Amino acid sequence: MATQIQWRRGNTAQTATFTGAVAEITVDTDKKTIVVHDGTTSGGIPLALESSLSANSTSVIAAFAKANAANVLAQAGSTLANTANTTADAAFAKANAANVLAQAGSTLANTANTTADAAFAKANSANVLAQAGSTLANTANTTADAAFAKANSANVLAQAGSTLANTANTTADAAFAKANSANVLAQSAFARANNSLNVQSGGTITGDTTVTGNLTVVGTTIYANTVTALIADNILTLNASIGQASAPTVNAGIEVDRGSSDNVSILWNETSDTWTFTNDGSTYIQIADAARLNSAFALANTANIKVDSAYAFANIANTTADASFTKANTANVLAQAAFDKANTDATSITASAGIYGNATIIPVVTLIANGRVSAITNTAIQSGSTSQPGILQLNDTTTSTSTTQAATANAALTAYQLASADAVSFAIALG
Repeated sequence: MATQIQWRRGNTAQTATFTGAVAEITVDTDKKTIVVHDGTTSGGIPLALESSLSANSTSVIAAFAKANAANVLAQAGSTLANTANTTADAAFAKANAANVLAQAGSTLANTANTTADAAFAKANSANVLAQAGSTLANTANTTADAAFAKANSANVLAQAGSTLANTANTTADAAFAKANSANVLAQSAFARANNSLNVQSGGTITGDTTVTGNLTVVGTTIYANTVTALIADNILTLNASIGQASAPTVNAGIEVDRGSSDNVSILWNETSDTWTFTNDGSTYIQIADAARLNSAFALANTANIKVDSAYAFANIANTTADASFTKANTANVLAQAAFDKANTDATSITASAGIYGNATIIPVVTLIANGRVSAITNTAIQSGSTSQPGILQLNDTTTSTSTTQAATANAALTAYQLASADAVSFAIALG
């Protein structure tokens, strides 16, 4: 049978008050784990279970994956917002240029001035919208897409402005007769006004648009239908309309529209003051900060050290078990040899089952050189006679003539008494 090793053991309460020797191992029977002692620490150092290590490892990997995904989404949002900002700046520059040309046309031709004023008013409105779009574009790609939609709408308005500008061109032609230089400027105003927005119905801007100055958009939605959005601002500010003296109450973040699937987002939670994210549109998970990741790493690292220690002790136990197995195996071999030898000796005995020895038979035991019995036989005790030693039957008579029986003491006494009596009678007779 293999050798069994059993460590000292106790429940968690007993283990907590026990201070073991250096490198001593005990077992916590409640936690079902090994405890390593250093000679000074009460309760020792319990080794982590595999289930705990797996849980910690899984949590660390999941936290890293979540943080990495959040970082990718944030980078994408920043890129799209930068693009939207650039587009909004370009739209503002275009509208501003149109405004300058419209102002010049207004000075040289009254009719053109009326049209240019309308175009200026629309361009100024576009400037306001673009400014708001620039601020909101910092939110994310969704806001930038809305800004593009507004710019596209502005292009439609510009087309309508083109019709009005054609009328302005007719008036400008009349003004040319009065002032050649005014005609040249009116022609320039017409060309620019052809791409301007109508103050009443809006319009569409085709081509590049540059807005010089701030752009403020007054509305509820900005949609930018653009492939690439570039924003020069390196920090996107959300919830910018909140009063600087007001306490924050509204969550803010970046949302990704996924069509028929639930939208996902990265959200700052004002209640818990933490960054969160969702993968299903409803369940929000906190994004781990450096302290949590460091803590998780520290726990995993400590667990790894304990696992290494457990492995070392297990390796020692394995070595001891191997040695015990070798010893047991050797003992088993010797026992088998002894059994084989004993079995061989037993089968070589030339004896039959039965009772050996009785009143007239004695057992004869034969031994081989190593002292083991090789044979047992029965030998009858020979009868004694005048020619051979042996057993004799006693005879109590004084008249027996047997040569194989021996006289008893009583027979001898009787014979003596008879002889004495005869001797007395003989003496009397001789008188």
